[in-house]
Amino acid sequence: MVVFHEPSAAILRAIYNPIFKQFRPFQEFVFYPVEHSFDGKGILPILENLQVQLDTIVNQRLDRLTQINCPWYLVDEDSNLAKRIGNRIKPGEIVKESGDLDKILREIKFSDATPQTVMEEDRTIRHMDEAIGVTADIMGVPTSDRPVFRETMAHLGEAYKKFNYGAENVRENGMVELFYKLLEIFAQYQPSYTYSTKEGAVIEEKTVDFPVTAIRDGFNITLYASSDEINQDARREKNMTVYQILKDYMTGIAGMGQFITNQMVPSDFKKLLIKANEISAKMLTRVFDDFDVRDAEDLILDIGEIIDIQKALAQSIDMIPEEQRAKMMMAQQQQQAQGQKPAGGAGG
Repeated sequence: MVVFHEPSAAILRAIYNPIFKQFRPFQEFVFYPVEHSFDGKGILPILENLQVQLDTIVNQRLDRLTQINCPWYLVDEDSNLAKRIGNRIKPGEIVKESGDLDKILREIKFSDATPQTVMEEDRTIRHMDEAIGVTADIMGVPTSDRPVFRETMAHLGEAYKKFNYGAENVRENGMVELFYKLLEIFAQYQPSYTYSTKEGAVIEEKTVDFPVTAIRDGFNITLYASSDEINQDARREKNMTVYQILKDYMTGIAGMGQFITNQMVPSDFKKLLIKANEISAKMLTRVFDDFDVRDAEDLILDIGEIIDIQKALAQSIDMIPEEQRAKMMMAQQQQQAQGQKPAGGAGG
């Protein structure tokens, strides 16, 4: 950065790098990292060999068609035709000859058979599309008469792997680093942010400093991108899948709660159910995260917050005294006997 006096062109001050952290104000964006390469590898180098192959096949077919449409002619060099036309025969031209016409001009025709290169060209183009991720699913072309959402999303996920890898490189190693550098440039003069808080009738001013040395430790930059790639039908199918998973989970939780609060269930089995609930909650959280469900933790039930676990364990069949256990067993047998007793009639 140079400060100079314009009328006299005198340099007043020159700073080689005005950035306090002394990094160059440039940021590279690499899609596919390649060893010993600054800018990595793009789509053009990937398609280069396939493009040469396709050009060769197409040029061979065009050259063959040119041979068929433009045959050779043998002309007697002493004839008027040779003197008149030179090296080219003009359409519609009339040339007078007095000799034997069969000896003056002879046409050499090539075979009209053309090489069948269309299938090879289509296969090469298909390889090029697959190399850069252009598939029928991405183009919105259904691969079956009744496409299934889950299968389509699986195909899209496989096709997007290559581009997701490149996009992550640009996002994590390019854009995030760029924002960090911008924050460091803006914070090198130690800016501060002042705001007010009111507690009762007292208004207190607070200040937050932005030290340049703590930018990377105090800020976590994460970039997100959203699009309307998934249409309404896809979102509806996704919500129905999440609902079905949540329905099965709630049904299982209800059964677990019934067993945990039942006094006839042993305590060891109740402990097993509690551990199973913890594992299922962790797994369900991961599933909801994969489905990008917002506030997924609010959809997971904690049995310990609803049921008194210690009380339920203490009231298990193997934890209560022997006398009380015998009374409970007797009462249960009486209830079962009453339930199995047939209903009597009005007469004897």
